[in-house]
Amino acid sequence: MSSKKAPIDLESKNRGWPKGKRRYPKGIGAPKQPLSGYVHFLNERRESVRAENPEISFSDLSKKLAAEWSRQTEEEKNKYNEFAKKDKDRYESELVEYQQTDAYKQYIESQRSSESSASAPSKKKKKGGAPVSSKRSSFDESEGEDPPMVAGSTPNSSIFHIPIFTEEFLEHNKGRENELRQLRKQTTEFEEQNAVLEKHIESMKAAISKLEMETLQQRQSNASLHQHLESVRQLVLQGFRGVTVPGMTEPLSVRNVDQMVSTLLSLVEKNPNQNQALINSAKDIIARIDYGKISC
Repeated sequence: MSSKKAPIDLESKNRGWPKGKRRYPKGIGAPKQPLSGYVHFLNERRESVRAENPEISFSDLSKKLAAEWSRQTEEEKNKYNEFAKKDKDRYESELVEYQQTDAYKQYIESQRSSESSASAPSKKKKKGGAPVSSKRSSFDESEGEDPPMVAGSTPNSSIFHIPIFTEEFLEHNKGRENELRQLRKQTTEFEEQNAVLEKHIESMKAAISKLEMETLQQRQSNASLHQHLESVRQLVLQGFRGVTVPGMTEPLSVRNVDQMVSTLLSLVEKNPNQNQALINSAKDIIARIDYGKISC
């Protein structure tokens, strides 16, 4: 024997709600109320239409979607009404489970308390005794019907009256749209700046890579020249070993070979006649050097 109870009929508790509108329990744990076929259509098409018209306002977007819905054939509308039926079945199933919970019991108690408070003659009535509803019906409360139309309009009319679009709401939405346009403009400017910076960064990276390559080549060239210089020093050291050069007090070595060559050159330039024997000896040594041993 199943432990689930049949859902409590909430229609009897709809006092003060528009006639024909179902009252859905709200609160923690309550199932999400089902959507009408029209709302399923809105949810499917809204982003596509917005993408096609990026600057469209919220009210114009809703009117455009409503007009598009009115142009749908019955067969096309049935697709979304089927979605609504499945959503309603889902809601009924979840509602049965929700009615077994303590949260639902608390919700019922709160509704009873609210109704007791509202039983006082505080509601204004229209002529004829009909109570004025304090709430507007939303799209989500529709059971698959088309959106309301302006009096005198035809089923194919593109002008619809949507109750939630009050002047205050539209003004607030207009302000938000202006802010959104400013943000989009700033985003575009930042993206352009980022593109310029990225180009600069790429140029800097290319310049750094070029400098690194040139530095590496220069280091290799310096290393080759240094090796060449060391080879020349060794040949000069071997050729002039034992030769006495005026002004040199220490024996010739790797440390003072550069000094010896510099001193010898100075003697040749300043007093060539007085150092003719040394000059002839230096010429002979230089002529006998095997330059093939110099490392390249």
